Amino acid sequence: MKTLTDLIDPARRFTVVHGDRRAIRIERRYDAGVADLWHACTEPERLARWLGVLRSVPAEGERAELEVSSGDVAAVTVQRCDPPRRLVATWSWPGEQDTLLDLRIEADGRGARLTFEHLALPVGAAAESGRGWDGLLVRLAAHLSDPEGPVPSTGQLDALTLPLWPAAVDDRADRWPRIDRDAALIEAERTVGADPASVWAALTEPDRLGAWFGVVGGDRSAWTIAYDNGTASGTVRECVPGRRLVTSWRWDFEASDVPDSTLTVELIAAAEGTTVRLRHEGVTGPIVGYGAGWFAHLEAFAATLAGHRPTDADWQADWSIASAMMR
Repeated sequence: MKTLTDLIDPARRFTVVHGDRRAIRIERRYDAGVADLWHACTEPERLARWLGVLRSVPAEGERAELEVSSGDVAAVTVQRCDPPRRLVATWSWPGEQDTLLDLRIEADGRGARLTFEHLALPVGAAAESGRGWDGLLVRLAAHLSDPEGPVPSTGQLDALTLPLWPAAVDDRADRWPRIDRDAALIEAERTVGADPASVWAALTEPDRLGAWFGVVGGDRSAWTIAYDNGTASGTVRECVPGRRLVTSWRWDFEASDVPDSTLTVELIAAAEGTTVRLRHEGVTGPIVGYGAGWFAHLEAFAATLAGHRPTDADWQADWSIASAMMR
């Protein structure tokens, strides 16, 4: 039987800092298959063994109540459910502002890796949130190790997990767009695991661009991209293949006297692939919403290059996460 120390050690812990928002991220490997880990995190009977009693099983867009061992009840609204890969949910705790949970599962050798984030926390709440979730994920490890056996109590785990938080600050916290309201500027960056030539093709070839961005029309100089909520258009001003693209940008719902904004995309070779650096200048309208949109697009871009097929629901979930972290 594994000891508590055995169950705690594998985790990697981070505190994410972005402006006046905080998040925690825990990464750990489980000796379980992807499907088994997903079921343990989503099926009510198994969830009750380590997390709490789910009073109903919500589908995407639905709300349910989760009663934890202390007797407190959290409301959970599922925003994205993509079995057995990802679950995103709004977390509503009594007396607190809504936050977000993002759970991702991927194969890791003969086991599975869980990346768990609790996002949009206020300043001062990260350590307590990290300690609490850390202990719960240890309980999950105990359940996976012995599905019918007992799991350690939260009281047993508190003294062991609290010293681990606050953990190291996340060196990838800059994945959230940077917004300068006075300068009407959005800057975003994403490193993807592909060479610059493949990244450039995914950014400029209509069929590949359409797989993650929108429905492309026009040609390489004057283009349109259609979405559910409108159409953007622009004219290419500068193009250095494989390195740099500069284009104007305009939404079809903007007034005729509103000047075009400027979008610049640069590619930089990195040790782990290619860094995509985006700069959107002269932005009019809800700049936080636009910044969250670029974050969601870059997430879809990275997923496409990794061989996944992101959906509108993925985009909406990523938009919600970024919007909450940047509000």
